[in-house]
Amino acid sequence: MNIGSAAKICFTKYAKFTGRAARSEYWYFVLFNFMVSIAISVFSGDQDAVNLYTLAIFIPSIAAGTRRLHDTGRSGWYQLLCLIPLIGIFIVIFFFVLKGDKKKNRFGANPLGKSKKSKRSTARAVKNEDDHNTENDGTTQQKYEPSEPSLQSTKNSDSQQAAPSTISPEPPKLSTKKVPTTAERTSSKSTPRFGRDAAKKDK
Repeated sequence: MNIGSAAKICFTKYAKFTGRAARSEYWYFVLFNFMVSIAISVFSGDQDAVNLYTLAIFIPSIAAGTRRLHDTGRSGWYQLLCLIPLIGIFIVIFFFVLKGDKKKNRFGANPLGKSKKSKRSTARAVKNEDDHNTENDGTTQQKYEPSEPSLQSTKNSDSQQAAPSTISPEPPKLSTKKVPTTAERTSSKSTPRFGRDAAKKDK
């Protein structure tokens, strides 16, 4: 937050006495009013103009102080301590300087949102989750996407398994040797006997 945004917020919440105001918001608004008062005094040279501006910012200053006390868990009525002579103003300034409650209190949520530690822890958790998801994606890709050599070996094995089914087996070769029939066997046995008989007749 800067001085311009703090002044814009405080003037927008001109008479809003509820909610909380961060420490930077309140003190930037105080600094803005101080600088404007000095500028009016220097350029106009009229004290009445400075008093008029002080009267104009009286209500938003009280409202911003109330919200600042709410941020520390205190009621806005603590500003009445300024009526105590000598020490009252210092007590109120001490309350304005205190750091606000990090968590939600009875006056509302933290105007600064999450603390730096919670933001760092959240960012760290998100980063760790992204790294974990990246590692899981790499593992899944290695598991379900085989490399080219494995794909080639798979194709070769599939082709080797499919080859026997496409080639028909050769028929067994039949023997060309002629098997003699029963008549031939009978004639072959009877021929020598007839030959011997013929030879005897010739003698």
